[in-house]
Amino acid sequence: MVVKTFSFKVQNDRNQRQPALTIQTSPCLEQWRSSCESHSTQLERVDNARMKEIRGLKPFWDLFDGWKTSPLATKQQACSLLQSVPENLQTFEEHVNSVFLHDNIDTSHLRGMVFVALEAAEDHAGDEPQPPDSGDVLIRLGEMVASVGQKLQLLTALGVVGSIAQQTELLNVYDKLLGFLQHAIVCLRSGPIDSLEHPRWLLVERQYLSALSGFDHSYSLLKELNTLQRKTDKSEKSSPGRRPSSTTEDAKASLPSHCVMLPARNSRFFPRREVLEQVQVELGGQPQGQVRSVVLHGLGGVGKTEIAREFAYEAEEGLNTILWIRSHTAAALAETFTYAALRLDLMGAMPQENAKNRALVLNWLSRTSQKWLLIFDNAENPDDLQQYWPGIGNGSIIITTRHPQAFDHMARSELHIQPFSEEEGAECLLSLTAHDKSTDPNKRTVLETSTASERIIDSDEETDCDDEVNSYTKADPDKRAAIRLCRSLGGLPLGISQMAAFTRSRGLDLTKCQELYGRQNRRMHKDVKTTRYNEYKQDLTTVWAMQFNALREVLDAKALLGVLTFVSPDSVPESLFQLPEELNEAEIPANLLFCKDDLSIMDAEETLLDLSLILKTPHTKDLSLHRLVQVEYRYFLSHSERQEAFDAASYLLARRFPKQQRRRLHEQWDLCKQWVQHVLSLNSHYLEPDRELPKLKASIYFAYVLSDCAWFLYEVADYKTLDIVIAGGREACKMLGDQREARRVYGNLCNVAAVCFESRGFFDEAEALQRECLEVRLKTPGTHDIEVASCYRRLRLLDESLDRFDQYFANGQKAAEIVNSIPSSSQPPYWMTEWNCSLSRVLIKQGKYDDAEAHLKDLLHLFEGTPKWYITSLICFAYGNLHLARHEYAESYAMFEKTKKLVKEVGNSKLHPDKVACIYKMGRVGLAQGDRRKAIAWFCKALRKLDHTTMTESHRARVSFMLSEVLRQPGPEQNLQEAAELRAKAVEIFKFMRPRVDVPTELSEGMFDRLVSGQYQ
Repeated sequence: MVVKTFSFKVQNDRNQRQPALTIQTSPCLEQWRSSCESHSTQLERVDNARMKEIRGLKPFWDLFDGWKTSPLATKQQACSLLQSVPENLQTFEEHVNSVFLHDNIDTSHLRGMVFVALEAAEDHAGDEPQPPDSGDVLIRLGEMVASVGQKLQLLTALGVVGSIAQQTELLNVYDKLLGFLQHAIVCLRSGPIDSLEHPRWLLVERQYLSALSGFDHSYSLLKELNTLQRKTDKSEKSSPGRRPSSTTEDAKASLPSHCVMLPARNSRFFPRREVLEQVQVELGGQPQGQVRSVVLHGLGGVGKTEIAREFAYEAEEGLNTILWIRSHTAAALAETFTYAALRLDLMGAMPQENAKNRALVLNWLSRTSQKWLLIFDNAENPDDLQQYWPGIGNGSIIITTRHPQAFDHMARSELHIQPFSEEEGAECLLSLTAHDKSTDPNKRTVLETSTASERIIDSDEETDCDDEVNSYTKADPDKRAAIRLCRSLGGLPLGISQMAAFTRSRGLDLTKCQELYGRQNRRMHKDVKTTRYNEYKQDLTTVWAMQFNALREVLDAKALLGVLTFVSPDSVPESLFQLPEELNEAEIPANLLFCKDDLSIMDAEETLLDLSLILKTPHTKDLSLHRLVQVEYRYFLSHSERQEAFDAASYLLARRFPKQQRRRLHEQWDLCKQWVQHVLSLNSHYLEPDRELPKLKASIYFAYVLSDCAWFLYEVADYKTLDIVIAGGREACKMLGDQREARRVYGNLCNVAAVCFESRGFFDEAEALQRECLEVRLKTPGTHDIEVASCYRRLRLLDESLDRFDQYFANGQKAAEIVNSIPSSSQPPYWMTEWNCSLSRVLIKQGKYDDAEAHLKDLLHLFEGTPKWYITSLICFAYGNLHLARHEYAESYAMFEKTKKLVKEVGNSKLHPDKVACIYKMGRVGLAQGDRRKAIAWFCKALRKLDHTTMTESHRARVSFMLSEVLRQPGPEQNLQEAAELRAKAVEIFKFMRPRVDVPTELSEGMFDRLVSGQYQ
């Protein structure tokens, strides 16, 4: 520790003043360190480590929150005693830093020891009610610590005198308090304290009284020193010709009435009123003399600097001084503080004298009565910033940084700055690109939109992303393009600003810009000039380069970010990276070995969090990152590194996605939904790689996860997405060649594709794919017999849909022979149930109602009331058809209603074709009963459901035709024009689905019924 004192030779010409720097080495620093080390070594290793972990006030608030809700009255009472202690400790630490001029003084020991002592007392109290006296230990310690906090507040209120005497007395107080707390911790860790009269606890009481006595003595001395200093200041004011010998003691300056060091205001700043108001709240509410501070942290380019600058300009009227400090390096801090000292016209300020100027500015900030605002912009290193931190004063501090946790021990609060929402980003982009309208930066344009929550839709229905964009923007193409472009940029203000500059400089409209960005995003990230519409000096390709380079030597964090660049940017479960410890390391990719150790995973996450490259949701532990970080990091990696990251993501997702294993995945749908977005992202990078980058190669794990995901998509009837997944999987299998596992996966994908086509009514395509699957399985060594039998069973279902009854029984016989040759324990569950359900449907078609009922009655008795909702729904649907064929309309309606309920409530499938088929059949029952109004209502509801599904042409054709038939009939519901339109639509779909079949002159229900799968007919 060095105490710096500056003396001046005063001459008439101020510019002739020559500073003489006297440096006195103080023993206080060594004594301080010795005291901290001495008391720390008396603690157990775990308590010593815990003490060093306590940074900021959050641990205290978390501890107290637990006490507030505790059933123990002792914890609740202790919590009420201690509420003001954390802030008292922080204020005292800032006071100590000011007294010692922030010169390498460590003030964290007291805070850490207080916390560990409270934790020890909490452990001693336990979670169960204790004997009356033993519980008093926690309350008594709370009283002691609260008393210490009040006395520290008194000490802080004396202010900074700036002398060796003050440093010495603070050291004495600190040492006494550490001694008391050390004894309290050791006492509580040494065994139960059955009463406050316990010998060990009496020793703690003696240490506490000794600390209070020492405090009172030091307080009296410092109070006298403070009084003497005030008298000296008063004397100097009455004798202006005299100058103090130490400017560190005073450093009074002839100040301008208004000093503002700010970069020019951004005239096109898009108002973020809510964030600016939050900053105002965080910087308010502190007592006079206490510095108010807030950290603005977030991703590079998210607008932290712009928010701080705009806040400063809006607050300028109520401030005397605003100092904007460039903080990205130690040199920038030193140079800016020197400039500040010269601008403030501080006595003794000289160019190139950075250390001296720092002391002058800090001294003035801590003593002036003027209101000031200090902004540390783009701070990187908390150790550098600590030397420039004013502990007390009549002002506020804003820090902008990408590092969310680095400065939490310095600032009182923090704000995480988020990118724009889609609506905000679109409005900002529209305002920045307005050519013909004068734009008021403080007035927001409101899109003529209605949010998703305001739209009235059927509670069962869903909309996709593009529908939402269309509803936002109606017919305005620029607004639609603005929202889509903002979505592509992830709402990042830097990206929006640069796209606006690109658009204006080239005279483009937003629609054209959005089209170009979809094709050449990387080039547009680079090709942006700094203009009056874009004042940021970096482009999107360089804004994160420093963070990316920092990962070169941190291999685990590098691997984790690599995986994250290929999955969906939002809601990545932390469990993706957790591998079981017992897993053989030879099976794990080398760059993922850290995933076997939770601490290594946490370390990798911590590195990325510190660099502001990812976020972590506290409650769910989900990870997320900005989509532009994903794009730029993929380009930053070499091709081999990119391939390694893609393979790692494939491996982890293949381990996590539920396996189909010849049974339905319904019980794991929620888990599938958690991972499906990440599998789809991985597949999109494989099928459509980033421009200018080589195509990635597929691994067998990539093929595995696509196969499992494809089956899930079939089960939830997301046929459009399923087509894309199958395309990626089949291409991957072909790339992998004749590997046995690749051939097996290829067969599975053919099977899923066939089942999908059959469900949609494209029977020729389904049959070709199923026969290809059969051929692959027969030729692939190691194929299980049940997989071959499954192919014949699927061909049998196709025969059912096409009414090819001879082939139906022939393929059924082949499947049965294979299954019967397999031990019953190896047969797939519920095989015979689905088999008999299909047979019942065929018997109904053949008019063999009694035989069909016999099968269905047994099946329903077996499965009704069980969790197997899907099988039960198939049975009930077939039973409904049987009743309808027998003209038992009430029973038929009840069965279809029951099926619909199973699909919706148990299966949670609001838009599945199964449900649409039920609704259609309920309309069909109404029509058979002669209730046209009911029939129309159900048919219309079925069409509304189909409006929110994809690739269900066969169902739409059948419903449209039958609704047209009802509307053609004479009566109050007759509507010939609508009937003609519906009929034409049905015929159009029929021609599309059966291009080689001539449309008969007389249309019938049967021809459209045969467009759908047999299980829905």
